[in-house]
Parts: sequence; structure tokens; C-alpha cells
Amino acid sequence: MKVIVILFLGLMLFLSGCTTHKNYESEEQEPYIVQPLERYISENDMQDYINDEVNLAIDLGNQFIVMDAANALANVRDAMIAIRQNSYGNAREHLTQAMGKVELLLRANQKSALAGVNVEINMGVKNAGEAYSIINELDSLFKNKEYQKVRELASLLSNEILITRESLSISNFNEVLKQADQYFREKDYERALLVLKNVLETTAFEYTTIPLPVVRAERMIDEAGALIENEEVEYENVKILLNNAAYEIKFAELLGYGKEEIDFKSLVQKIEKLKKSVSEKNDAVLREDIKELNESITQIREEFAETE
Repeated sequence: MKVIVILFLGLMLFLSGCTTHKNYESEEQEPYIVQPLERYISENDMQDYINDEVNLAIDLGNQFIVMDAANALANVRDAMIAIRQNSYGNAREHLTQAMGKVELLLRANQKSALAGVNVEINMGVKNAGEAYSIINELDSLFKNKEYQKVRELASLLSNEILITRESLSISNFNEVLKQADQYFREKDYERALLVLKNVLETTAFEYTTIPLPVVRAERMIDEAGALIENEEVEYENVKILLNNAAYEIKFAELLGYGKEEIDFKSLVQKIEKLKKSVSEKNDAVLREDIKELNESITQIREEFAETE
């Protein structure tokens, strides 16, 4: 019950600041976010960049997976399938293999182990316009107290890379396997299956959510920096990149990412400061400002990369 109440309160607070966008002239609300028409980086190039980021996250995650733990968990799942199919010989073989792998981990004094990494892209909305439509609909649902529809619809306010890490407590895992093995010896396969289901209780999940608007903004700012470093600065293209980066940062904030801990407004202010230097064609100041902006977006990206 506490979880549901907290969820609703969180959504109410979120919507209270976002649901008046139909009245765009109100002085109290945030300006309506409009996606720039001009782009320097094509959609295909940006998608290739995002795909590279996803593949990098997978590769980095796989480096830390303990294969004995991953395989032991797979053995347990195979054992459960075999029991349901009344193939008890196969189930016992899978269970024995799992116990052997866990024994190796215990001998290595391994207390916990990363058993799996999953990386996925969640894109409930593609742009700020779609987000505003959902936010306004959520406001209407809240007013009508249609809370179940709110929960379902709110999940669409996403534009992110989600990284899930599954870890095992080796000692707890070992105890579960021993108990299941005992039931196998007694040919009490139903209890063995119930015990093996408890393996899920020995796993812990860590989540990292990286907003795609932040990833895109980082790419745009990096590209702007490269253009600024050219002997002849491409001022117009730099401005296009900065306009798009500012939009992406505002989009991330609109979706509620890092609402409390991330200072998106400060980042947008730095972008606006840089755009002023672009207009003045002050190359020396430009190079200093882009360096500061790069450091800021990198820091924000690193903060999001921390596990929850």
C-alpha cells in the first residue's frame, strides 16, 4: 500500500508542474518545448551512435559477469523445466551441475556474483510533443480518479537506455540448492520445485537508467566542440547543434529524469551562454565555454550511469 501511495503522490507532484501546457502564455509555467527543425546530425547517424552506446554497455557488463554464477542459474532454470516435464533424471543432472559451480565459487570466497546483464531501449515517447499529450491525458485521468489507467499511461513517459544487472548471493544460493537436493534424494519433486523457485529470492537486481535525450545532447555538444576547434569555426552549424542539445536537455527534464539531483537548468544556461559567444564570434571565449559545457554534460551522464 505504501508503494502505491508513494507512486500516486509522485505522479501528482510531477503532473502539478507539467499539466498546464495548454495555456502556453501563463507566466508561471515553463515555456513549451519545441524541437528545432534544423539538424546537423542526421537521425540515422544519431541512431548508429545510440546503438554503439548500447553495444558498449553490453560489452562492459559482460566483462564483469561471473560465468559460473550465470551457468549455475541457467542450470537451475533448466532443472525446474525438467521437473515440470517429469524428466527427473535430467533435472537431477542440471541440479548437480549447478551445485558444482556454486561449490567452486564458495572455494574462491565469492560472496556475490554478477550473473547476467540486460540492456534495452525504452522509447514510450519520441519527442516533447508526444510527452505533452500524455501529460495532459494523465492530468485528466487523475481528475477523474482513474488511477489504474494513470499507472499504465505514465510508464510511456520514457526515452531511455535501461541496464539491468542480476546478481547472486552465493551462500544463499548454495543453501537453496542443498535443500532442493535433499528433496530430490527423498523423491519429493514437488517440494524440490518449490524450493528452486526460491532461487529468485537469492537474486538481486540493480538498474541503471540513462536518458536518451542526455545521450543525444552529449553527442551534439561533442560535435559542436569539434567544429569550434576547427581553424575556421562553422558558427551556423555550431548554433544548430547547440539548439538541438538544449532541446534534448529540456526534453529529459520534461520526462522527469533526475528531477531532484540533476541541475538541467544550469546546463541549459551554459548552452545559452555559449550561443551568445557564437553570435559574437569570439573564438577564444567559445573554446573555454565549450570545454566547461563538455565537462558538465559528462558529469551528468556519469551520474545517470550509477546504479539505482
